[in-house]
Amino acid sequence: MKKISVALVVLLCSCFMISCNNNKQNNTEEQADYSEFNYTTNEILQNIKDKMGEAYLPNVDIDQTGLEQKFGIDMADVEEFSAQEPMIGFHPD
Repeated sequence: MKKISVALVVLLCSCFMISCNNNKQNNTEEQADYSEFNYTTNEILQNIKDKMGEAYLPNVDIDQTGLEQKFGIDMADVEEFSAQEPMIGFHPD
């Protein structure tokens, strides 16, 4: 039983050391070009609504003031946004 325990501890420690490796080999690669994805936030939001259908519950738009007050977002950091929330604060199911 002690051998199994020791083996599990060694395996666990190995997993931690592997996952915490700070090897930065991929920093020399160029960043991907996402210029072909020029969607507005309204287009993305509408696509989400279309895909979710009746399961999409938010129905009230959130304006800049609401975004700043409810979520503490500094609007100087935001280029564009579309946000909605449900009128009621709980899911009826």
